[in-house]
Amino acid sequence: MWSDHGANATTHSKLAILASQVFPVKRVLRFVPKPSLKKLLNWAEAKKSPNGVFTRLKLDKAGTQLFDHSDFNVWAAYTRMVVQNNPEEAMIKILAARYTDEVLCNMIVASKKSPAMESIATKLESEQLRSWLAARKSPDEMFQILKLNKAGDDLLSNPLLPTWTAYMKLSNKESNIAQTSLIPTMTKYNGDGGVSRIIEAAKKVPGLQNTAKRLEAEQLQLWLKKKRTPDDVFTLLSLDRLGVDLLASPQFTTWTKYINYYNTENLDEKTTVLAKLMVHFDDEELTPILAAARMVTSTEATAAKLQAEQFKNWLSREEPVLPKDAFKFFQLNNAGDDLLTNPQFTMWLKYTDAYNIRNIDHTETPIAVLRAHYADDARLANMILAAKKTPSLQTTAKRLENDLFKGWANMDPSFNKPDDVFMSLKLNRAGDKVFESPLWSYYIEYLNRYNKANPGKKQDMMNALSRGYDDENLAKILVAAKEVPSTKTLATKVEDDMLKS
Repeated sequence: MWSDHGANATTHSKLAILASQVFPVKRVLRFVPKPSLKKLLNWAEAKKSPNGVFTRLKLDKAGTQLFDHSDFNVWAAYTRMVVQNNPEEAMIKILAARYTDEVLCNMIVASKKSPAMESIATKLESEQLRSWLAARKSPDEMFQILKLNKAGDDLLSNPLLPTWTAYMKLSNKESNIAQTSLIPTMTKYNGDGGVSRIIEAAKKVPGLQNTAKRLEAEQLQLWLKKKRTPDDVFTLLSLDRLGVDLLASPQFTTWTKYINYYNTENLDEKTTVLAKLMVHFDDEELTPILAAARMVTSTEATAAKLQAEQFKNWLSREEPVLPKDAFKFFQLNNAGDDLLTNPQFTMWLKYTDAYNIRNIDHTETPIAVLRAHYADDARLANMILAAKKTPSLQTTAKRLENDLFKGWANMDPSFNKPDDVFMSLKLNRAGDKVFESPLWSYYIEYLNRYNKANPGKKQDMMNALSRGYDDENLAKILVAAKEVPSTKTLATKVEDDMLKS
């Protein structure tokens, strides 16, 4: 090491002053001894190029850790000493020959986070942008070179995006060709739907919310400028492919906002979200989408509003949607024995009630639709009985139970007698368990209602039992029933009635 302090005081001072122009004075003494100041000045006097000194200091071996290398500061000071006019430009040319634009850009961006490196990194960044401009690289080309076209949903949080944005602005300022902006560039590589996803993802990142909102507004304005209709945007965002997840999609939110923008600018073409949904989906497709969305907390309110509008639309048609058709739209025709526990069933009941209020002369009761669909009163009655065991379903079950009795009573007189109901409940197939069957209580309830309403046509249990079983089988049933404590009294009574007859 150089140790002649007296002889070298002036040399030390010169390099320290030069270095302080690049770095804070406090840091200068950290790197002054290495390599020797005398050697640096000898290189300068020998007119060694900054590129050559870069190699002599073995900075070419530093890789992406270049700015952390202790001798980078020395090299920067040396370059300032020998390059009087814009030393940062010279530095960038040397670095650009050794690193790709993307890698060097990442290195510069990372070094800007260090207070000690921020100043020179900022200057290097500025020169890098100017070097791209001098090379006539378009913003679009740089978007690809920096691999921002592959950043996906994380684009707005990509550390290289601010650099690209700065270059875009510089290029726009210096260029006479068509101006570039972020949204069209994003759209080119991500599509309209992809841009929407990127913006929605950014809304969840602290510090990016304002940027995301600004870009969203720009995207909507771009569509307006291109005279995109809500139908166009619906397709651009691929919303027609989302199925039951439609309302949960961030793109759906973007689309609904665009409809508001569109309506403001096109008063004579104002439309609604539901109206446009009905363009892309028929009733059978749209109904389950809204029904499914009502089951999700985040989309429940929106779905409920749209469903209410849908019901109004159905009822206001020249030929209103019939409850039996709505039953299929809600896909309840596939619910099987789980019908009453299906959330869509409650929604269907609401529509059916609304329909019957609006169409008093052409009512279509829920039980009528259910009986027509299941064509099996025994199965339907068992479903109602099962629902009565669930607290949240008891009110609905009791309503259907009462409607079922009314439905039987309102049938053609030739088929509405208690013994007819006995047969429709398939109690004639219950054998020696007939009195234990849960459906026996339904038969008895209907028998009592029928006799009260038709005092001149009263029936008793023997009418049904004798229709369902011959004497021999009925006798066996009664013998078995008398052995069961819960049915012994009933069996004895029936047996007495049988003997009397």
